[in-house]
Amino acid sequence: MLAAVLASTVGCKDDVTQVPAAPTPAHYQISFPSTAAAVGADTVQVTVFDVPAVDASRTGEDASCLTLITKVKSNADLPKAPTRLAQTDFVPVCSLLTASGDAGATPGRLGEISYGRRAFLATTKRGTADYFVGCVEATVSSRDFTVDIPVLPVNETTLPPTTACATLGEKCAGSCK
Repeated sequence: MLAAVLASTVGCKDDVTQVPAAPTPAHYQISFPSTAAAVGADTVQVTVFDVPAVDASRTGEDASCLTLITKVKSNADLPKAPTRLAQTDFVPVCSLLTASGDAGATPGRLGEISYGRRAFLATTKRGTADYFVGCVEATVSSRDFTVDIPVLPVNETTLPPTTACATLGEKCAGSCK
């Protein structure tokens, strides 16, 4: 009988699905609500946080999007490692444009992110001041993961500048103001 059980378990080994090992390359896109909002941004930074399952045993810092955006708006410190998994430098918005043109969203590279539930926080600056902010929670579970992060004004007094630019690409080319 034991031999029959062992033989049947050995046969099951081939039925196991192998999942690619984490971490996986991750990319982001920033979606502004208007061309004027995109033109008004100077730099962007994306930070990735671990969002553990909500249960009674949760001991880490809260990294939900609501909490993260509230912290940005109030100039509070964001969670540190191990909750903070990755962070880009503040990069010029123009450096995120693709060679194929300006399609309203700008792709960027985050590096490698481990699988699991993650919060992707985008902060844009105009000069040195926070300008637009956005956050998306997503589950990283596939290779070459891309997340789209819509951003909104950091507060109700933040307004995009008036501009003659029809696209962010025109601003980056220096053909308008």
